[in-house]
Amino acid sequence: MNLTKFIDKLNNPQIVRVVLPLIVLLEIGRTFYHTNAVYILSRALLFYFLIFAYTEVKKNKQLKVYIILVLLFALWALATTIWSYDPIVTFPRAFYFAYVAVGAAIAGYLWYAYFSKSFLSFLLPANIIIVVISLVSLITNQPADAWTGGCGIGFMGFAPHQNTLGMMILLTIPAVLFPSLKILNVKFQKSEIINSDFVHVSLLSSISYLLLLLLNIYLLILTQSRGSIISILLMIITFLIFTINWKLLITSGLTLVLFITALFFASPQIRTSVTDYVFKTETVIGDRRTSQIKATLSAAQHGGLIGLGYGISDPQNVIPSEVQAGTRYYREKMISVLALVEEVGVVGLGLFLAIIGYVLWGLINAKGKMLNDKWEGAFMIAVLVALSFDAQVEAWWLGAGSWQFCLFFAIIGCSIGVGKKQ
Repeated sequence: MNLTKFIDKLNNPQIVRVVLPLIVLLEIGRTFYHTNAVYILSRALLFYFLIFAYTEVKKNKQLKVYIILVLLFALWALATTIWSYDPIVTFPRAFYFAYVAVGAAIAGYLWYAYFSKSFLSFLLPANIIIVVISLVSLITNQPADAWTGGCGIGFMGFAPHQNTLGMMILLTIPAVLFPSLKILNVKFQKSEIINSDFVHVSLLSSISYLLLLLLNIYLLILTQSRGSIISILLMIITFLIFTINWKLLITSGLTLVLFITALFFASPQIRTSVTDYVFKTETVIGDRRTSQIKATLSAAQHGGLIGLGYGISDPQNVIPSEVQAGTRYYREKMISVLALVEEVGVVGLGLFLAIIGYVLWGLINAKGKMLNDKWEGAFMIAVLVALSFDAQVEAWWLGAGSWQFCLFFAIIGCSIGVGKKQ
């Protein structure tokens, strides 16, 4: 048996069915207390998918171009080792970026190839566990700092921070939101408000998905994670823009805005509650992050055209409160596009955006040609737009070691599969 045949034999849908959801669970697991080390196994499991890169690239031109773009960015990141402030950090990170971005994307791509009828379901087990663990925390009031830890505002349950729980919901909710939207679409079939081919599901499945969606939304509201909440709203709005009747969208949108505005000004209690929720303890939204944002803006200017080195924090923008004795300094960077300019310059930013732009362009081109399900392309566009927005709030685009990065590129791979469906 030659190597190619052996690899083809390993490429088994039943193995993929187990390994990818397990990777997601392990990645999410690192966000909970006492489980930070388990994600190392998930990164090792990515190698299983990486070995199929060559055989899959021969079948799909879009996947080939994607991998070329990833390698171009990785090569540029590697080149920044030459002028990096800390070459020992930059050099391995460039390889690690390519390893995760390609491995996770191949995983998502193969999942769609084998399970296109439930193409985001690899996120579902993790979402269910997040909801169950959070509900246990709510009911038992454990841990003791479930409401007072993190930033001290909102519910975080067993997660280390309110925003972390919000992002966990954000990155896994597509597996719940898409089927829920299809279920709700039944009510609009006769009037043809939304363009879609309905897939029949059982009553029990319908109730389960809708209940799970409501629980996700409830927990997300409790976190007061504004970035994640706005990202999910953006996901829904983007999806509607690509699928719904424009006249209905504008009319409904204006009606909703007028209703909320009237409610806001009619009741002082509601106005106070909404203001407290939106602004938290800030006078202006973003007050608590002012120092980080200013440092990131300044660092991006220093990064300029070629950057300071991949994985490097500008030594001229040290925030004293974030310095820990005996550890390498790494600043919280806030905004991904500026952080990329800081590390790999405008050139590197362009190469990174080309990766995402290429996948989005493929989805937009393919959306009108999809005969079986016209919603898939629109929904994946909406997911990528929403997650890209969240990355500008939490700056996880540039950290190949982050769990968000891994899940994002698995979704990217799934999007390549959707884009191929013409």
